[in-house]
Amino acid sequence: MKKCFKCNKIKLLDEFYRHSEMRDGHLNKCKDCCKEYTKKHRIFYKEICMTCGKEFSSIHPRQIFCSRYCFINSDKNKLKKGHPGYLTKDSINRSRIAVKERWKNPEYKKMVGNKISESSKGKKILPHQGFQKGENHWNWKGGSTPEHKKIRRSIEYRLWRESVFKKDDYICHKCNIRGGKLHPHHILNFADFPKLRMLTENGITLCVKCHKQFHKIYGKKYNTVKQIELYMVNDKILT
Repeated sequence: MKKCFKCNKIKLLDEFYRHSEMRDGHLNKCKDCCKEYTKKHRIFYKEICMTCGKEFSSIHPRQIFCSRYCFINSDKNKLKKGHPGYLTKDSINRSRIAVKERWKNPEYKKMVGNKISESSKGKKILPHQGFQKGENHWNWKGGSTPEHKKIRRSIEYRLWRESVFKKDDYICHKCNIRGGKLHPHHILNFADFPKLRMLTENGITLCVKCHKQFHKIYGKKYNTVKQIELYMVNDKILT
């Protein structure tokens, strides 16, 4: 049982609409009060059915059919001449002329949007062809991105990454599991050995968990080959 705050009547919960955010799982208004509210505040449009030709009221302004029966028993592509949706060559030409006459009115142009400046007339702005790249971009800060990010985002680094995975057959060296989320790891340090960054022999495959554990134990800077050897031999480290 629940009390409606609109009509102040105590009713069963079945006479209230369900709502997940309420404590009871039901609205505070009963169904009858909700229906009265929708009748007062909802706008109904008068339309003509495409199949039977009767007038009907609907919530949607461009509804074509009055019922599902008319929707099933109608030919959508064949509209009758009396229907407003029926288009002829004369109606199409009238709509085109009406649009041109609207744009001739200066007040309509002010309502629609800003005018194109004389300097930008006749120019084609193509942002994908280098217009907003590098120094031409509005947020350019003089090339503040570090070198290691540029290298890791490059195509060469992606090719090196794929070549390391193919070399190891997509198997992690620590847990010996094939597939999943994999990371390439440099055997010789990325910062100290810049010439060996893109060599496939200088990389090994590790899964995400093993790679994170390695850097938690030994850090992310100045890693050596001995650290990798100890990490591979030590069986106490759980993956």
